[in-house]
Amino acid sequence: MTAPSTNDIEFRSVAKRYGSVTAVSDINLAVPKGAFVALLGPSGGGKTTCLRMIGGFEQPSEGTVLINGRDARRLGGTGAALSPDDSVLFLPAAGGGCEGDGHGRHAPSTSKTSPVDC
Repeated sequence: MTAPSTNDIEFRSVAKRYGSVTAVSDINLAVPKGAFVALLGPSGGGKTTCLRMIGGFEQPSEGTVLINGRDARRLGGTGAALSPDDSVLFLPAAGGGCEGDGHGRHAPSTSKTSPVDC
């Protein structure tokens, strides 16, 4: 039996290519359970691509994305949702986190969906 993961999200040597364009190259990242994470970087730096892989909207070209210790490719969809501008990823959770009102203001969540980046 495998021990429970101590991380909500893990990227293990993840790369994503679109034809000859490399959007993400050799990403290794561990997000501990309950951590608040923001992906920061320049336009075209791979932030949205990473969020899309976490949410199951894209598959890595190489490496593995784990959600709660399970390969995201085998989850059959994480139940995630991206905000309309692709800047916030909401993953199903037991509660907590914060929710935005679309105008940059955030409040404690009362729903069962918590954003990964808010």
